[in-house]
Amino acid sequence: MRIFPDQNIVPVVTFHSVGMEHDKWVWSHLSERADIFECLIRRLRNSGYQTVGLRELHSHMSGEKVCPPKSIVLVFDDGYLDNWVSVVPILKKYDMRGVVYVNPDFVDPGDEVRPTIDDMDPLSPATRQPDQIGFMNWTELRLAEKQGILDVQSHSQTHTWYFSGPKIVDYYS
Repeated sequence: MRIFPDQNIVPVVTFHSVGMEHDKWVWSHLSERADIFECLIRRLRNSGYQTVGLRELHSHMSGEKVCPPKSIVLVFDDGYLDNWVSVVPILKKYDMRGVVYVNPDFVDPGDEVRPTIDDMDPLSPATRQPDQIGFMNWTELRLAEKQGILDVQSHSQTHTWYFSGPKIVDYYS
């Protein structure tokens, strides 16, 4: 598998949600099935690809340092809870890493570390799929970063559109 024949190109592949299979979720078109995502990561790993972070990509693009052949950057937008539940265990399993861009307004206010797919007992039919609706909390984000799986970066404060013009008509705080 070869993504680009020119090894100087480092592809950046962006995901939003991985594993949210809820037909009624308005943003379900942003979600990749977890099994499909795992197949992609396994195929990348088996084909010799390795993930690099933003620092390595910046150094590569500025000519300071060359990324190894078959480098790729995996980006996850918004910090959905399924990034903790599904993405972190899958990346860890294949010794890969990614970058998550988080909206501080969206971060879950809780501090409890919620279960992941690694916490499921595959032999028990009673095992319930971990909840994936919502967003990661700061504890999960810190843990994913401490484990070296996700590099946490700022997306923006919110997704709200801020218009600008010559006249101030309102304030948002």
